[in-house]
Amino acid sequence: MIKKTRHWIWWRWQVARGKMQPIHSAFYYNYITDCSRSGGRAKDLEVARERDKSSDAKHGSETQLTINWVIPDMSKGSGGHMTIFRTVKYLQDFGHQNRVYIFGGCHQRSDKELKRFVDENFIKTGAEFFTTLDEIKDCGALIATSWQTAYPVKAINNCRHKFYFVQDFEPWFYPMGAEYKFAENTYKFGFSHITAGPWLTKILHENYQARADYFDLAYDHKIYHPNYQKRERKDNRAIVAFYARPVTPRRAFELGVQAFRELNRRGKDFEVWLFGWENGEFEAKFKCRNLGVLDQKNLAYVYNNVDLGVVFSTTNYSLLPQELMACSCPVLDLKGPTTEAIFQDGENIFLAEPDPIKIADKIEFVLTNKDIRDKVTEQALEYVKQFSWKKSAKKVESILLNTLRGVR
Repeated sequence: MIKKTRHWIWWRWQVARGKMQPIHSAFYYNYITDCSRSGGRAKDLEVARERDKSSDAKHGSETQLTINWVIPDMSKGSGGHMTIFRTVKYLQDFGHQNRVYIFGGCHQRSDKELKRFVDENFIKTGAEFFTTLDEIKDCGALIATSWQTAYPVKAINNCRHKFYFVQDFEPWFYPMGAEYKFAENTYKFGFSHITAGPWLTKILHENYQARADYFDLAYDHKIYHPNYQKRERKDNRAIVAFYARPVTPRRAFELGVQAFRELNRRGKDFEVWLFGWENGEFEAKFKCRNLGVLDQKNLAYVYNNVDLGVVFSTTNYSLLPQELMACSCPVLDLKGPTTEAIFQDGENIFLAEPDPIKIADKIEFVLTNKDIRDKVTEQALEYVKQFSWKKSAKKVESILLNTLRGVR
């Protein structure tokens, strides 16, 4: 046990120094293997549940929860973290106590600095923030938020019930190998899963016989709307916004680049606005501008001033299509089971086969058929009006409460 603790401390120190990435550390693999051993925890778990029941009685209501979230470290612009923080914010507003713990090393040196970073770069949640799991407090609901955080959640037992906030099918982030299996194994831990959208719930039910229910991804109605000032154009050149993240393979950056290269070869007059990453050194074979990582209001302004938004996700669907639709911007994504579970091609979105030539064909079709583009855009705007983060957070709250009522 002493040796294991020393390894863990050494690994965390290396992460903090920037000398080691957690999932590439042999000590991290040792740690998650140690977390995977069963036995010796049942008594601790029973004590924790009894302690939590006593706490509920003391506070006089089983509807006011204490929720501990375990999340990986973050950088500015992380959409997955933003979804977590929005959910935390609303749960806090609903009267629940939320604590957020970082697992695997934190860029911020103190809890106060971490909270300030989240407040300034994401959203003010009202929750407590902690840079480590070293002294994680008792809670009613303990929530993992990624495959890496599922392992410490499996090992922590001062909670009444464990949940897994699943925003994507994370095994697909890796080639078939150890990390794929490490990620996939977390769906077999027996947690109650809360998923972003119905496709993930279906996969967890069918492939892993896991308990799961879902909430809908949404958008901020105060920020994403079609009423921003329109930019004056000096010509009729089509402008396409492209979510360009070469560092994130599931965003299929190269498919988009090759499609735009093909359109340029055809002699089409267009300009691409790259956003989502600092692509300053990217040498394009077509006219483009690099906008980098934008805050939400600047994103909404961009969405209001382009003719098409191209956003790819080869795994679960993302936040971006709804935000674009809410700004009356037509959207093109990749055709596949995850997008087709949410959107209807030709009704509220344009979907293309994941092939550069076919993507180029679809972009050209959208840009040259204004009547069809406008009709789909109008239908998409009506479609997304049903979604809000408050409604989605209410669904998460319902899942938490209903699940905990069944825990004795």
